[in-house]
Amino acid sequence: MDYNKKSIWKWILLYLVIGAIAYGLIYYFFFYKNGYSPQNYQSNSQTQTQNNDSEIASWKTYKNNEYGFEIKIPDSWLIKDNLENKVFFTTNELENKAQKNYENCQKGIYELCNTEFIGNVLEFKYNENYTWPSQLSKVTLNQIEWTKDIIGAISYSTKQKDVVYSFTIPDPFDDKTESLLIQILSTFKFTPK
Repeated sequence: MDYNKKSIWKWILLYLVIGAIAYGLIYYFFFYKNGYSPQNYQSNSQTQTQNNDSEIASWKTYKNNEYGFEIKIPDSWLIKDNLENKVFFTTNELENKAQKNYENCQKGIYELCNTEFIGNVLEFKYNENYTWPSQLSKVTLNQIEWTKDIIGAISYSTKQKDVVYSFTIPDPFDDKTESLLIQILSTFKFTPK
C-alpha cells in the first residue's frame, strides 16, 4: 500500500509541475509578449487626454461651416472636401492611391470597398438623420463623447442634432495610427453654423 501512495503523489506532483509550466508559457505568449497589462486599457467611459501641444500647434485647421465643426490635422496632409457628405484626409504619399481607391467605393456612413488596402488613410464622414451605430465603447475627448467601434476598421463617431460625425481608419491599423487619430479627435470642436 505504501508503494501506491508514493506513486500517486509522484503523479500529482508531475501534473502540478506540467500545469505550472503550461500556465507560464500561456502567460508569456499571450500576455507578456503582446504587452497586455490592465494599465494599458482604460475603462469605457474614462476621459482620454493625449494632446501633444507643441506638435499640434503646427497643424492646419479645417473648418466646415455647413456642418458646424472645426478640426486640426497634420500640416502635410491633404484635404478633399468636394465630396458628397464627406471630407477625405490623406497623407501626401498616399494621395494618388487613395483617390483612386476612393472612386471605387460606395458613399454612405461606412465605405464598401472591393479594392486592396493602400495604407492608413483617415476618412471623415457625416450623415444627417442617420440611426446611431451599435455602441462598443465610449471615449471622451475634448469634452465630446465618441463611440469607438472596431470591426474591420477603427471608427470613432459622435452625434449632434441628428448629424453623425464619424472618423475611420481602415484595417490594418496599429497603435501609432490610432494614437494619431486620437490626437486629431482631441482638436475636434463644434462651431456655430
